[in-house]
Amino acid sequence: MKKLLAAFALLLVMLAPAVLSAEQLSLVQSISPPPTGRITGKVVDAETGEPIIGARVFIEGSIPTIGALSDLNGNYTLRNVPPGSHTLVATYPEHATLVVSGFALAGNETSQQDLSLKPEIKQVEGEVVEVVAKVSRGSSAGLLKDRQKAAAVSDAIGAEEMSRTGSSDAAQAMSKVTGTTIVDGKYVYVRGLGERYSTTQLNGAELPSTDPNKRAVHLDLFAANLIENIVTVKSYTPDKPGNFTGGSVNMVTKSYPDHFNASLSLSSAYNTQFSLQEGFLTSPGGHQDWLGMDDGARGIPDPLQDKNVVIPILTTASRNSEQAAILNYLSQSFNSHMAPARKMAPLNRNFAFSLGDQLQVLGRPLGFLGSLSYTRGFNSYAGGTVARYELPTSASQSDTLDPSFILNDSKSSDEVVWGALANFTYQPHPKHELKTNYMYNRSGESVARTLSGLFLQGGGLGESDVYESRVLQYTERSLGSFQLSGRHVLQSLLGVDLNWSGSLAKSAQDEPDIRYFSNHYSVVPDTEYTIKSNAYLTPRRYYRDLNEDNAEFNLDFSIPFKQWAGLGAKLKLGGQLLRKERTYRERGYEFLLDPNNTSLPDYGGDPEYFFSDEFVGLSHYDSTRRLYVFNSYVQALNTGRSNYDADQNISAVFGMLDFPILHKLRFAGGARLEITRMNVASKDTSLAKARLSNDDWLPSANLIYQLRPDMNLRTSYSRTLARPEFRELADYSTFDFAGDVIYGGNPNLKRTLIHNYDLRWEYFERPSELYSIGGFYKRFIDPIERIKSGSHKETSSRNVPEANVYGLELEVRKRLDKMGSFLQHFQVGTNFTLVHSKVDVDSVELAIIRAFDPNPKLTRQLQGQSPYIFNLDLSYGNYKTGTTASLLYNVFGERLAEVNRGDAPNIFEQARGQLDFTLSQRIWNSVTFKGSVKNLLDSEYKRSYTLKGREYIQQLYKKGRTLSIGFNWAID
Repeated sequence: MKKLLAAFALLLVMLAPAVLSAEQLSLVQSISPPPTGRITGKVVDAETGEPIIGARVFIEGSIPTIGALSDLNGNYTLRNVPPGSHTLVATYPEHATLVVSGFALAGNETSQQDLSLKPEIKQVEGEVVEVVAKVSRGSSAGLLKDRQKAAAVSDAIGAEEMSRTGSSDAAQAMSKVTGTTIVDGKYVYVRGLGERYSTTQLNGAELPSTDPNKRAVHLDLFAANLIENIVTVKSYTPDKPGNFTGGSVNMVTKSYPDHFNASLSLSSAYNTQFSLQEGFLTSPGGHQDWLGMDDGARGIPDPLQDKNVVIPILTTASRNSEQAAILNYLSQSFNSHMAPARKMAPLNRNFAFSLGDQLQVLGRPLGFLGSLSYTRGFNSYAGGTVARYELPTSASQSDTLDPSFILNDSKSSDEVVWGALANFTYQPHPKHELKTNYMYNRSGESVARTLSGLFLQGGGLGESDVYESRVLQYTERSLGSFQLSGRHVLQSLLGVDLNWSGSLAKSAQDEPDIRYFSNHYSVVPDTEYTIKSNAYLTPRRYYRDLNEDNAEFNLDFSIPFKQWAGLGAKLKLGGQLLRKERTYRERGYEFLLDPNNTSLPDYGGDPEYFFSDEFVGLSHYDSTRRLYVFNSYVQALNTGRSNYDADQNISAVFGMLDFPILHKLRFAGGARLEITRMNVASKDTSLAKARLSNDDWLPSANLIYQLRPDMNLRTSYSRTLARPEFRELADYSTFDFAGDVIYGGNPNLKRTLIHNYDLRWEYFERPSELYSIGGFYKRFIDPIERIKSGSHKETSSRNVPEANVYGLELEVRKRLDKMGSFLQHFQVGTNFTLVHSKVDVDSVELAIIRAFDPNPKLTRQLQGQSPYIFNLDLSYGNYKTGTTASLLYNVFGERLAEVNRGDAPNIFEQARGQLDFTLSQRIWNSVTFKGSVKNLLDSEYKRSYTLKGREYIQQLYKKGRTLSIGFNWAID
C-alpha cells in the first residue's frame, strides 16, 4: 500500500504542469523564492598587482549583509545574491575604498568582478570603477603578469596555450618554451643543457626519477589536461633547491574551480606511415597491458621465482643424471616467444575527463577537482638504419671510416599512458588554507625491434655473413605523488605568511622479460644458421626492477616590513628536508649451445623453435662418452654487482630578502646552505661503496629595475650545483637492447659547481604581449660528461675540469590587430635561442685520442647542447565564432649525441624541423571540434659521424605524419 501511495504521489508531481492552468502555475512560481546568484572575483593591489588577503567585499545596503573576506589568493565569493542592480564596496586598511555602482546580476548566474585597490590611507571619493578581466593561472595573460612580478628570470606555458598548440603531454608543451628542447620525446633540455642540469617538480615538490640511467622525470607521463601551467625558472633564488642550472621546471596541477564544471574529450589519430597497415611489430602480452601493467605473463618462470634456486652448470649436469634433469627442467621453463610477430597497427586514441566544484562546509569553501586521462599510442618505422664506424688508422692519415656494423632497422612500439588527479582545498578562515593533492601516472610500453645486415664487430663474422637480431622489451613506469600543504597569514604576529608542505612520491620502473636473440647465417655455399658467442651476445633474457621513494618537507615564513622609504619589503626564512631511497634489482639468463653436441638440429633461424621444448634442454645420453648431451641450456648471468641500494639525504636552510632599494629598483637574494649525503652500495660486496658528502653555500642576487610600469631590466648572479645520479655512481655495466647502448658506472664522480650570470630586458606592452631579450653565461667546475670507452661500446660518466656556456634568448608575442582590422584576430609568437658551449676534454679521453690524432682539439661542445633553438607560432582566434587555429614550427641545431674516445669521430644528432597545424571550432555552446596535423615536414631523425667532409650514418629513420580529430564537451 505504501509503495502505491508513493507511486501515486510521484505521478501527481510529474503531471502537475499538464493539469495546472498557466495562471495557477504563475501563482505557484510567485510563491517560490526567486533564484539567487553569485559574484566572484579577485582583489589585488592596483600598483603591484599582488593579491590582497583579508579585504572586505560586500553589497551596500543588503540586509542581512551579503559580504566576504578575500582569501590567501585574493579571491572572494558573494553567495545568495538576489537578481538586480547592486553596489559593491571593497575596503582594506591603508587602501582607498572602492565602490562599484550599477553592477547587474541576473537570477541563478555567477558573475565576475575583479577589484583593484589603490594603496592610499586617505579615502578617495568617487573612485573610478576599474573592471578587470579575470586572469587564470593557466592563461597566457595571467602567466605573463606573474612573470612580470617574479623575482627570478622565468618562462611559462599554461593550459590555454597547451590546448591551442595541441600539446597532449608536458613534454610536448615544454618544446614550445623559450630555450628548451625535448630529447627522445621525454627528456627536457633547458638552454642546451642536459637533464642532469634541470630539476622537475610537481607543485613545488621534487619528483623521483623514472629512469634507471638518468636523473630525469619522463615528462610524457604527465597528460596536459591535468596541468594548469608549467613554469621554468632560469635564475636561482635561495628559496628554491640549488640543484639546477639550466632551469627548474615546476608543473602546477589544475586547481578547483569557483563553480561547477565538467569536461569530456575524445580523440583519435592516424599516422601515414603505419596506421591501419600490416607489418606492425608486436609480441604476446598479458590481459592488463591496456592498463600499462603486466599481469605476470612476462614474469620469471615459477621454478626460478625462488632466488635460492641454483641452476646447475653444464660440466656437472653432463655427468650427473639428477643435475641433468634439473637443468633440463629449468631450461624448458621459459616461454618460447623470442621474435616479433606482425599485425595491422590500430589508430591512436585518447580520452580525458574532469569534474570540479566548490562547496560550503561549515560555512567555508571546500573546492575539489578530479581528472582522468588515458592515451594509447602506436609508433613504428621500417627501413631505418643503425650503424657503427671506427678509424682504421690515425685520424690524420685516414680518409674513411671502416664499418663495425651496418644494419637495417625496423621498430614498433605500443604505449599506454594514463593519469589521475584529485585535489581538495579548504579554507577554514580567509587567512588560512589547507590543500591535498594526489596524482598518479602510469605507462606501459611494448617495443619490438629487428636488425639485420653486415656485422664485423669483434671479428667473428665475414662480409658474406648476415647478422640478425630481435629485441622484445616491455617497460612499465609509474609515478605517484601525495602532497599536503598549508598557508597561514598570522596578522597578529607581524603579518607573518607561513607556508608548509609535505610530500611523498614513489616511482617505479619494471622491465619483465627483456628478450634478446641474435644469430647469423651464411649463404655461401648453403644457407646455415648459427650462433657465435665470441662475435656477439648469446640469446638472453633480463628481468629488471627499479623503485625510488621521495619524502620531502618544506617550511618557510615571510615577514613583511617597510624599508627606509616606507616601501613594502619582506624577509623570507625557511628550510627543506629531502630523502630519496632507491633499489635496483636485475636477474639475467643466457642460453648456450652444448659444445659436446656434434649433431645439433637445424633451427632454421627461427627463435621460436630455438626456445621450443624440442630444441631446448636435454638431447640424449651419449653412452660412449658417458655424457648427458644438451642442445641448448640456460645459465644464470652474474648480475650481483648490477643490484644496488642507494639513498640521498639533503638538509637545507635559507634566508632571502625581497625589497625595493629605490622606488623602481628591487633586490631579491640571499643564500642557501645545502648539506648532502649520498650512498650507493652494490650487492656485490667486493665493490666499494660510492659516497658523496658535500656542504654547499649557494648565494644568489637578483636586481630588477622597473624602467616603466610595463618594462623591466633584470640582472642576476648565483651559484648552483649538479649532483651525479645514483646509476652513474653504481659500478657496473648494463646493456639497453632497444636503445643499443651499454651504460657503465663511476663511483669516483664529484658534484659540479656552476656560476650563473643572467641579464634580461622585457616589455609587457599589452595583456598577452611580450618583447624580451636576454643573455646568460655559465661557468662549470668539474662538469659531468658521458663518454664512450676506447672501443666505443660502453658509455660512462666522468668529471672534466671545466666548461663554459653562454647564450642569447629572444622572445616576441604580439597581437596583430593594430596592423589592420583584417588582422584583428591574429597573433604571432616566436622565440629564438643561441647557445655556445666549450668543455675541456677529459685527460684519459685526450690520451686515447692522441693515439689516432697527434694534434687534437683540447675542448669541445657540451653533450646534448644545441647551438640554436627556434619556435614560430602564427595563430588565429575568433572568440565570437569559437574558431582558433595555429601553425607551429620548431627547429633545433645539430647537437652532440655521443662522445667517442678517438677511435671514431663524435656522433651528432642532425638539425630537425617540425611543422604542426591545429584547429579548434566550437560547434555548440558546450561542444568543440579539435583537429591537428603534426610533423607535416616528416624530417628524418638522423645521427651521424663526419670525417673530412664525408658523412657516415649512425642512425636514420622517419616517424611519419599524424592526423588527429576529436571532440570536447564542457559544462562551465
